[in-house]
Amino acid sequence: MVFIQRNSDPASRIANLSQVEAILFDAVGTLIRPRRSVADTYHAVGRRHGFDVLPDVIARRFPRALRRQDQLDAQSGDWRTSEPRERQRWRDIVAEVFSNAEGAGDLDALFADLWEHFAAPENWQVYHDVQPTWRRLANQGRILGVASNLDCRLADLAAGLAPLHECQHWFISSQLGVRKPAEQFFAAIEQRLGLAAHQILLVGDDWQNDIVGARRRGWHARLLDRQRQRPGKLAIDDLADLLALLPE
Repeated sequence: MVFIQRNSDPASRIANLSQVEAILFDAVGTLIRPRRSVADTYHAVGRRHGFDVLPDVIARRFPRALRRQDQLDAQSGDWRTSEPRERQRWRDIVAEVFSNAEGAGDLDALFADLWEHFAAPENWQVYHDVQPTWRRLANQGRILGVASNLDCRLADLAAGLAPLHECQHWFISSQLGVRKPAEQFFAAIEQRLGLAAHQILLVGDDWQNDIVGARRRGWHARLLDRQRQRPGKLAIDDLADLLALLPE
């Protein structure tokens, strides 16, 4: 758990954030979170479909299933994705979480129900620091956007969540064709924004996908660490901390 000084990393040679024109945010865990815990939601929906797995078991299995899917992408070497790939990813995650469930029912019906649940804005909420920080940055004339590994449901569900319904720049991996932390993900965003790497700051809660990936490309990056689990020079524990880092 060390923040390494990467002398060979192009981003390490960028001294400050004075040239930043665009600030992009990861979505889940950074801007938004489920209103009800994933474990409780999976448990409740699972029981409706005949899958009886306790919430604490789900809480252990779910992050393992997520990591397994990331490992499969990493092994491919190019992190390519698509809407069908993302839907299959989530079906595989659901299947792993509910493997060996007592009284197992229809997995396809269970997956469809969960997919629709997490597509609904009312099942999500923005973090407390999102709206005031977003407003301040927007008033400064910053280009604001979302850069996420979620699928096409993201833009639709965010349409019902202020202030994200105002966002004009959505960069979703399944639409770009490649996932973070691949360099192609960041390069595609540069091209669409018409900006150079050093003009973009990414804020996210995932060290590997958000921070390592962005810095490798030459972007600025800040780790949003609300629980203060990984302190360091690149960490902030509240989005409002960005206001002190960025010149007005």
